[in-house]
Amino acid sequence: MKQTTDCPGISEDRLQATGAQTRRGRGAGVSMLWILAVAVFLSLLFFRSEAAVLSSRNWPLAVLFILSGLLLGVLGCNRFMRKGRPEAVLNGSVRPNRTPEGVHAFAGPGAGGSADQRQGKVNGCIADILGSEKDFVHTLIETAQAIVLILGPSGKVRLVNRFFEEISGYRSSELQGKDWFDTVIPEAFREHVRGVFQEALGGSQAMECISPLTTRGGSVRQFSWRWKALRDSSTTVSAVLGMGMDLTERDGMEDALRKSEERYRAIVEDQTELISRFKPDGTLTFVNGAYCRYFGEEPEQLIGNKFWHHVPKHEQERLKSHITCMTRDNPVSTIEHPVKTPEGIRWQQWTDRAILDHEGRVVELQAVGRDITERKRVEQALASERSRLYSVLDSLPVFVFLHSADYTIRFANRCFVRNFGDGAGRRCYSVLQVRSEPCEECRSRAVLLDGRAQSWEWTADRNGRTFQMYSYPFTDMDETPLVLQLGIDITDQKRNETELRQSESRLRELSSRLLTAQEEERQRIATELHDGIGSSLTGITVFLQTILLRVEEGSPLVEPIRQLISVTENTIREARRIMSDLRPSMLDDLGVLKTLDWLCREFQQLHPDIHIEKAIRIGEEDIPDPLKIIIFRLVQEAFHNISKHSEAEYVTLTLDGAGDGIRLTVEDNGNGFPVQDVLGEESSMKGLGLTSMRERTELSGGRFTLRSTVGEGTAVQAEWAIAAPSDLKSA
Repeated sequence: MKQTTDCPGISEDRLQATGAQTRRGRGAGVSMLWILAVAVFLSLLFFRSEAAVLSSRNWPLAVLFILSGLLLGVLGCNRFMRKGRPEAVLNGSVRPNRTPEGVHAFAGPGAGGSADQRQGKVNGCIADILGSEKDFVHTLIETAQAIVLILGPSGKVRLVNRFFEEISGYRSSELQGKDWFDTVIPEAFREHVRGVFQEALGGSQAMECISPLTTRGGSVRQFSWRWKALRDSSTTVSAVLGMGMDLTERDGMEDALRKSEERYRAIVEDQTELISRFKPDGTLTFVNGAYCRYFGEEPEQLIGNKFWHHVPKHEQERLKSHITCMTRDNPVSTIEHPVKTPEGIRWQQWTDRAILDHEGRVVELQAVGRDITERKRVEQALASERSRLYSVLDSLPVFVFLHSADYTIRFANRCFVRNFGDGAGRRCYSVLQVRSEPCEECRSRAVLLDGRAQSWEWTADRNGRTFQMYSYPFTDMDETPLVLQLGIDITDQKRNETELRQSESRLRELSSRLLTAQEEERQRIATELHDGIGSSLTGITVFLQTILLRVEEGSPLVEPIRQLISVTENTIREARRIMSDLRPSMLDDLGVLKTLDWLCREFQQLHPDIHIEKAIRIGEEDIPDPLKIIIFRLVQEAFHNISKHSEAEYVTLTLDGAGDGIRLTVEDNGNGFPVQDVLGEESSMKGLGLTSMRERTELSGGRFTLRSTVGEGTAVQAEWAIAAPSDLKSA
């Protein structure tokens, strides 16, 4: 019979017969036995480590390991005692199969011809026969949530599981035959870990250590390692089994927890607020440094004792009632009360939070307190000032009241009560206006929204009097936003203002009539000059010229007659000028635009050193008749002032339509003058005619503007809106 296997003394036919017998036999029992054996092996290896951590991730596996060990104690020992030798297994207990990849890692280096080597080959063949069970072991190693690796005695890598590949980024094929320590252990820890490894090689106990592991990407993770030497039948170490538990997350959590606790303690101890915990009976269980410093006592004097000696007796019952009211439905509450300190009585504000047990009962309270003595002093001072303020408001001759956001009156002075009755606790609109809802004109809501004062006029329906109302934001002692309403009776003032406006209207009308009468009188005088004196002077001129024709040449009467004719003609021209100044006839005959052209020509003839530029951008028909004489008079007065005072070289006359109105502008580049000095009440220069220009413009419904700067010239501007011609008054 030919042997074709690597196992000495075992023929291929025998292996096949054994395999057939195994398939027909009891495959399930032996498989279970090996599963339990592997489970017990891993459980013993795992639980002998004090560094092992049972997390929510591996506790089911741990339970499985423990149960497997118990079951193996009953079944495994009985079976191996009965079977006795490895040959019994070969006689039909298992079926042949391939050896999983990881199983070869357990074999030592080299396979010679010695008895120990032949025994090793026999063991290898047994492992091959038991392949299905070893497949399960391999699967268990590959799915473990920990690093499982097998190293040779020299530290060379023989096997790493999938978890290592996922953690480190290395592939198993990359590490085969490489030195484990030089590859993945940081240099600073390499000597220590290798020493633990050597101790595991030389002893029978598993060795443990903690060291980091460097991944392929360069990051470092912390692991707890356990090393166990694997020996063959001759007790020679063939390999070392290593298991690594990832401590990175645990260490990170522990570090975060430690830092959080340190920060918490630092925050609590560094707080200026007083922090304490106490039982419902007042027994202190914790106090921070600020609490101890505040009361001048050490923690040993406070913790375990009640704090009632800090509270005045007359306040203790109120504080006990406050603590009693702390329940599951009311777990947080704030109280203010005085306390006794080495510096005397001071005020504190405490915010207490109840700590409940699983049944909802208060077992402890955590309190945060702060000193509010200064605030209390300010509140007392504010209350005193508030009392004085109310006294002042009571003495005012105007009515004053305070109301809240819902219009409820909080305070009303005597004047209010005298005019409207006692309104305390009632809505202000029901007291003032006998209404059931807020008044439309009331500005209180706007004051509360934007915090700015408001002012308006209000007439009381109940007595018909008018008040100037002022609303101001106000804050009560309890921080409640209020509105302070102040009402000044302006009924008489409004009556006087109405009468004043009527008087001004009558005065304006009288002034308008006066100017109209003045223009009419000027027109009458101009007409009489033209019809009377003008005609007479013309007749005198004609008579003198007739006499001159009849006097012989050389007569001594010729020269006096000629002089008399010249004087008469000059008088006629002066009369015409006076008539034009009074009322130019062409204004009525040809219109204001032609009259302005004539006025500019006349002005330049009289003042040839002044150049005039005209810009007329409006038609004659666009100018209302009442405005024509006013425009003429304004230009006439402006030219008169320019010739008399400005010493200007250039004058610009502009008349155009400005939207729905008319704008007249006369501007020069003369000396200019300070406007306030000229228009002031005590000014000696009020004879410039500017006042009459302003009056003419405003009486005709226009707006008069004067601009002047010393050394830069003067600009006179008048504007009229022509949308309502009926408002224009002739002057």
